[in-house]
Amino acid sequence: MSKKVALVIGACGGAAHYSALTLAKLGTHIIGTYDQRADNAEKVKMEIESCGACAAMMFFDANKTNITLFARELIVVLSENFGVDRIDNIVLDTGSISNLPYGVGKFDPLRFYETHVRIPHLVTEGLNEILAESGSVILLSSYAKRAS
Repeated sequence: MSKKVALVIGACGGAAHYSALTLAKLGTHIIGTYDQRADNAEKVKMEIESCGACAAMMFFDANKTNITLFARELIVVLSENFGVDRIDNIVLDTGSISNLPYGVGKFDPLRFYETHVRIPHLVTEGLNEILAESGSVILLSSYAKRAS
């Protein structure tokens, strides 16, 4: 069994979901996170396992989770589920969507900064001690303007 393990933040949806499946198909074990989709987390775990990798799911809300406590819980999950004490990759999917029609409302630069800069920085800094020496942090960041 390969001991490469990736933490995929946001694995229950969007680009991070496809990243988790792709890494699993390449033989990397996955710790995925979910926030609002706890009911979907078990399905995603089974989907990852069907690709031939081991998987675990953890709750993580980037706006509310204490990253220090999350890191401690992550160390336990790494040890108990994968027999390792380091993550080889962190995939962090951030994104924001505006559903306001053109000309209505304003772009919120503070929210954009929080989502695309501050949260990725805090997560990377908070998990740095758990990241393997040759590990990678992959940031998937997107902004979409949807018509109503």
